[in-house]
Amino acid sequence: MFWLHWIGKSYYHTPKNFLTEARKFGITRRIGLKTLKRMKWGDRVVCIMREPGLKSGSLFMEFPVTLISGLSAEVQGEVMAKFDYEIVDLGGMMVSRGCGSYVTGPSATVNASIEEMAEVIEEADDPGLPMIGCRPHEIKIFTEPWVIMPAVPHRMGFRTFDGGTFLKLLGSVENGKRLSIPGQLYFDEEVDEQGEDTGQVETVINYAKN
Repeated sequence: MFWLHWIGKSYYHTPKNFLTEARKFGITRRIGLKTLKRMKWGDRVVCIMREPGLKSGSLFMEFPVTLISGLSAEVQGEVMAKFDYEIVDLGGMMVSRGCGSYVTGPSATVNASIEEMAEVIEEADDPGLPMIGCRPHEIKIFTEPWVIMPAVPHRMGFRTFDGGTFLKLLGSVENGKRLSIPGQLYFDEEVDEQGEDTGQVETVINYAKN
């Protein structure tokens, strides 16, 4: 399934500012549990943001949902007690993002669905700050000039998106020409797709919002 997600200009003034950070640290974006429960490993998130001098949002990149970060030590412990896992990194890296900074804790590959992960988070006394994302090598940057969608208003969170139609339109763009897509490409159907079997989870320590 595809999701559409706005990147605000409060912390990132341009898409290229956001991309610079993404190439270095990967992506982590805050998400509510209600939406998280609807996601599957491997879902694709298309990011939209206003470029300088444009009133419309530009669709500039996408990322697969392969990581749930921001978890507390309590949640990480519950996950490791309940599901098969493999530690992939011990953490300890200082991450400084436009929206805040933190130190990474241990990360692990877990054999559990995102819905199962969300249930563990929901039951925890200290859930942490759940975020979805991916590692730097997994992001996909669209070719410029980026497609714009004038009819899509800025909104927080994630909404389902007709990614199939978008990709077809993206493939029809001629070099050097900017495509403007009418409408909002809403996609309200629940697609019963098989997600990936595993994903990564990561704790964060000493998060400080900018």
